[in-house]
Amino acid sequence: MKVQIGKNGLTDGVLEHIKNACNTHEEITVNYLQSFTAANNIDEATKTIIAYLDPLHDVDAETRGNTATLHIQD
Repeated sequence: MKVQIGKNGLTDGVLEHIKNACNTHEEITVNYLQSFTAANNIDEATKTIIAYLDPLHDVDAETRGNTATLHIQD
């Protein structure tokens, strides 16, 4: 599954969408758009997503360029 993060950033709605996707997908690709990366740090944003998901799922992340791949394990 792919998720794009743009100028509105990591909203509650985006985080909930990713959390819900964890129930049906083992891998989630997060594409950070230029409108997000111009003012935000990709590594910090990925850490925020992992922290949000951590109580529910075991998540490993791999970041390359403007893309983070989340590997979900139950």
